[in-house]
Amino acid sequence: MYKNDLRLELDPAATEWPADGADRERVLLVALNVPGYYSLPVRILALVVHQTERLRKRFDARYVEWEADSNLDDALARIVAWQPALVGFSVNIWNREVASGLMARIKERLPNVCFIAGGQETTDSVVDFLEDIPALDYIVDGEGEIPLRQFLENWNTAAKRLDHPEAVSGLRYRAGAEHKLTRPAETVESLDEIPSPILAGLVPLREKNYLGVLLEGTRGCPFRCAFCFEGGRRCKVRSVSLERLHREVEFMAARGAGTFHMMDPILCNSKPERLRGVAEMFREVGRRHKRAYVSVEAYGDQLTDEVVESLRDIALVDVGLQSTNPETIRAIHRPFNRQKFVEGIARLRKTEATINLYLISGLPFETITTFLEGIRFVLDQQPTRLFLNELCLLNGTELRQRAAEYGYEFDARPPYLARSNRWMNAYEMALIQSFSRVVSRRYNLSARSVAFGLPWTAPKPDGTVAEPMRVVLGGPCSWRCPDCRLGEGAATKANDAANAEQVKQCAGRDVVLVAGDGYPMLDLLRLAAQFQFVGAARIKLAAPLTLIPDQATVQSLLNCGVWHYPTFVDLRGMPRDEESILKDPAFRQTFEKLRWLNETYRLKQRAEIRPYGEIVLLSHARDFREVRNVARFLGQECSTVDLPGLATAESVAWICEDERRFREVVNGRFWIRFSEAALRRLLLGTAEPDKVFGHLRTLDLLSCGVERPPCYEPQS
Repeated sequence: MYKNDLRLELDPAATEWPADGADRERVLLVALNVPGYYSLPVRILALVVHQTERLRKRFDARYVEWEADSNLDDALARIVAWQPALVGFSVNIWNREVASGLMARIKERLPNVCFIAGGQETTDSVVDFLEDIPALDYIVDGEGEIPLRQFLENWNTAAKRLDHPEAVSGLRYRAGAEHKLTRPAETVESLDEIPSPILAGLVPLREKNYLGVLLEGTRGCPFRCAFCFEGGRRCKVRSVSLERLHREVEFMAARGAGTFHMMDPILCNSKPERLRGVAEMFREVGRRHKRAYVSVEAYGDQLTDEVVESLRDIALVDVGLQSTNPETIRAIHRPFNRQKFVEGIARLRKTEATINLYLISGLPFETITTFLEGIRFVLDQQPTRLFLNELCLLNGTELRQRAAEYGYEFDARPPYLARSNRWMNAYEMALIQSFSRVVSRRYNLSARSVAFGLPWTAPKPDGTVAEPMRVVLGGPCSWRCPDCRLGEGAATKANDAANAEQVKQCAGRDVVLVAGDGYPMLDLLRLAAQFQFVGAARIKLAAPLTLIPDQATVQSLLNCGVWHYPTFVDLRGMPRDEESILKDPAFRQTFEKLRWLNETYRLKQRAEIRPYGEIVLLSHARDFREVRNVARFLGQECSTVDLPGLATAESVAWICEDERRFREVVNGRFWIRFSEAALRRLLLGTAEPDKVFGHLRTLDLLSCGVERPPCYEPQS
């Protein structure tokens, strides 16, 4: 069925069209991808043309890929040099803007080229893309395999026009001043009818494979989730046969592929024999080749004993919870049974699978209180990783169509981020989004997450969470904080026996190493490595920044599992005005060390991580208005800034004077921990404030309230 020498992908650096297509009409299919991913649609559509004999005689269809965030000047030059007659763009939320700009630039250079677009952004759209993108000539609204055949069959190669638009299903086109849609796009009856890019040798083995080999198991979805693109469609659910899936997995595994992602949202909810068949397929392939790393999707309340047994050899399970609020669940049509969900996740936790749990902030009927309750519920399930996503009102979804009814204010351009609605104003929505980023980043920077759920780092089978372990290593310490025993210079040998006992008890627990800046670094690294080896969940180093002499030391600490850094910045003795503080040599040296904690590092295990910095700003009675730029400056290089000693109520009143100031404080990179009194002023009018602040205290999102370093240890 497939030729081993099939070459349908164009080299993005090539300046000439392949010679074997010189006598046919050139069709170029363009994908502008998220970095690290490849495009299935352009591969499938190129194969559709190639394998349809009557089309192959007339058209030479090729595809090309660039990353959407790259400089597309080269893309423009290549496309102009190739001189295609027809150019198709796969338009999605991540590339709509750049695709529109690129089409306009190409049209200036090739005024006779015909543009046709398809993809999620153009399907069931509330936006008229023929109006929004003037360079566009045609849009396929729906699945593209049959409409593309129909389009090319009616394309007049001599006149360079489409003779009979009405013959093409799912086609949006201009008819004078009108924009018309022919009829719903026709779809294939079986996914086995669609040519396989994998079996054609068109799927990259080691490049653009962030998720691994993409296996399209199903199209369509029986659920009607109001936030999801698939939920708005009313198409028949179709699954590819197990026989074809087996051939695809075997084909890639034989070539060295070890990671696969099942694009099948109903796999774990479908017939049990299908799930068992998929599980056995990967086991069989693993016996002949190396064991495959497989990721699938599942609904938590449908994780029965039978389903979990089939998932025992699956490496990663994505569980989309989205909300725990009953009113929200009804509004988004997302089934959720709390008791069954808890039981299902408990079953899954007993396997070695990595468990990813997802919530969405900003859904209808969700308040600050209900969303924080959802976060706490998810944390209680002890997933490997937690994803707290911001609501985007995606084109073609029910929520986008009902945006006015729900009172949504949202960005008009992709990714259509929700800013407020009837249940949360702009302040509250921004706070929730900041809370979410801080909680998820802090939680996910763990041994289980980075090491993909190694069994010795797993939580207890009964679901209980052990208290964090605080290990006081001693001094000496040059800061000499009053009444802190680290400044006494305790001998490190005296702690060896106690430390050895603590190492034995650390599996699955957070460990906080407390040290003065004179503690021997080699001893610290040796002890951290022992905690890492035994399976500590997170290792935190509470110490002055002066303990870290250079960036190479940061790399060594990271290799030993120390990824969290509670520390402090002391403004004692520094000038009162901010401009002078920012120029002070001691402050600049501190800032340089914080910068080391905000860079991405590669570990020995080849994983890449960015440390988590938590700064306590010791302001010594300065008001927030005096140090706001210092806090923001520090926040550029860490995840949270704690302001325990400020005149906070007045400071927050000043922040609330306008939204611009508030956005400067509550931004996407860090969170300023204010006191409860200050945040109560900011959230004046919020429903159920006592519940809200109870959750914030539990999630460690409020200031510690005491102006002292996180490494402070009182004398006994």
